[in-house]
Amino acid sequence: MRTKLISLAAVVGVAALAAGPAAASSHEPFGFGNAERGPLRVVSGVFVASGTVDLRGVWLDDTVGCDQWRSLRVNALVDYSRGGVTKRVSKGRVGAVRNCAEGGPNFGFTVKARPNGLACPNGKWKPGFYTFVVRTTHRASGLRALISLAWSNTVTC
Repeated sequence: MRTKLISLAAVVGVAALAAGPAAASSHEPFGFGNAERGPLRVVSGVFVASGTVDLRGVWLDDTVGCDQWRSLRVNALVDYSRGGVTKRVSKGRVGAVRNCAEGGPNFGFTVKARPNGLACPNGKWKPGFYTFVVRTTHRASGLRALISLAWSNTVTC
């Protein structure tokens, strides 16, 4: 029985590896930036979807309860360039954020491509080169997490 389970696991693993590159190419990029000082961790995240990008931050500390709130500053940039055209979207926000965030970074912005002039007629991102930057600062300690994510979108409108 143990041999059959190991064989089945090997087959599933090989199938996943074979499907990986094709599956990975159909997803938009995402990334995280972390900063740690003792038990305090600050995280910045970028999550690109078909016509939006979430630019968010969070703080986590296992030594304090989930009912604790701390002030964060999240600054976010979206830069777009193509054929000599450049565009920048800049956002900033300060607010109280709860410890123990479920699902990762949750304080910040969702930037939509269409209202910012970055969308094709179908609402998806225009082809071009994008950079997404999120700086999350834990205001009491000054600890800051930075993520900078570059994406060359080659899909035509």
